[in-house]
Amino acid sequence: MVSLDLTDRRSPKIIKTRQNGYFGDTEYKCAGIVAHLLGEHVEVIDDGKEQSSVDLKIEYSDGRMGVGEVWCDANEKYVAMAHELRTNNGNYPFIIYCNDLDRSWQIGVSENTKIKVCKKELPIILKNLEGQVADLSKFTPIEKMSDDFIEVAELKKLKILNLVSYPPIDGKPKIILRQPPISGDPKNFSWELLLKYVEDNLFSDKLDTHRRKLSKYIDNEASKIERHFMFCLTDSSPDDVWHTLSDLVEGPFKDPELPTRSPKLPIEISHLWILNLLGTQIETVICWFPDQGWIYPRKQWKTN
Repeated sequence: MVSLDLTDRRSPKIIKTRQNGYFGDTEYKCAGIVAHLLGEHVEVIDDGKEQSSVDLKIEYSDGRMGVGEVWCDANEKYVAMAHELRTNNGNYPFIIYCNDLDRSWQIGVSENTKIKVCKKELPIILKNLEGQVADLSKFTPIEKMSDDFIEVAELKKLKILNLVSYPPIDGKPKIILRQPPISGDPKNFSWELLLKYVEDNLFSDKLDTHRRKLSKYIDNEASKIERHFMFCLTDSSPDDVWHTLSDLVEGPFKDPELPTRSPKLPIEISHLWILNLLGTQIETVICWFPDQGWIYPRKQWKTN
């Protein structure tokens, strides 16, 4: 195997700004994955100075070229809430220890949940709920719980999404606050669900700027410049979409399942990468190349 050939052309200021973002330096990490799979020279080039500049450049040893754009599917309000979870607690997940409880709880919060208010009110609400609801041992959406309980109304007021209860480990009850996707529904995991979500976004107005950047390289047919798009799912993407990628590829399967059809792509995109981000880490990656179909990169790394 050859060594990773990755160069960062951005200024120290831009690099620091990217590294301090909620998802970390996604452009650099994506460039590393591209270089890792292809075994070719990849550069991170978008320094923020030109609005028309793509994020990545690929230089093949045989003279071919490629460019790439990175996009994170993220809800700004949700990202701010997730940042609050980490900032207030110093780590993740956000844990509230409470000896008055008989059970431990995992709570799914939304972008509208006020974490500080939860820290104060949840121990009381859940203590009252413990003696009234027979079974919350499976993730239960708050909207499906009976309004007969005043505690349910209080949870809705806190903008809680779902919850689950279980016996405490080592006898130490605690409340764990997590942002979705806290639990997807395996019945809904399907490549068609994932591909349709990705395709709808690729053709949407929200990606106009990214498509325009790549469109400059369409007419240069002689050089056959590849136009890669890195579609990054985040924990603010729909639960079942996020879990589909993670569970179907790396869940209970020794050999990954991959989609059975090609993606429908805008003309500006020739190569598609779909990634799961979990905080600042890239958890799962698959990609589609027009001459190879779907690829599971971890089985085909070309570099050390």
